[in-house]
Amino acid sequence: MLADMEMDEKQKLTVLLGLLSERYEAAHKMRERSLKFTMWILGLAVALVWILISGTQFIVVQKWVLTALVFILGLSAIWFLRSLESGAAKNHKVMIGIEKALGCYDKGTYLESEALLPESYTRDYGKSWRSHFKTIYILVIPLALLIMLLIWVSPERKTGRQDHKANQHNSLQIEKGGPKK
Repeated sequence: MLADMEMDEKQKLTVLLGLLSERYEAAHKMRERSLKFTMWILGLAVALVWILISGTQFIVVQKWVLTALVFILGLSAIWFLRSLESGAAKNHKVMIGIEKALGCYDKGTYLESEALLPESYTRDYGKSWRSHFKTIYILVIPLALLIMLLIWVSPERKTGRQDHKANQHNSLQIEKGGPKK
């Protein structure tokens, strides 16, 4: 149907600009979604770390369950972020194709002495360690490992009975005029 229709240059330009606008918006939404998700994960991590450093004692079974929970949440977070990254990479390729069709990388099309966009924008930034998603992985993975380590080496808190005995001992020393020398 539509393939049989002839489009003039102005119609083609309108289609390309509309598609490019949608792709830019999609790119912004993917980055925003990944950042919001990462903030949620960081909030959960802060809560877990707070519980662990507060001195709450866990039995071995609880430590294993917490470790499994952190491991599963970590893997789920990575899986979710990888799916966003995959969509972002596909979207980036489409944007580059549209920008090339519009002549954005050709010298002299829009500006006399240079291209509107530098050729470096066509690179696949997903392969760089500085990419948006790689930096999130660099944050999430060590954090999950740190929490799992903290589960097993969390600081111990004295039990109430030990605290009571220590307080009684200190009270006796104060009543007798301080510790003996």
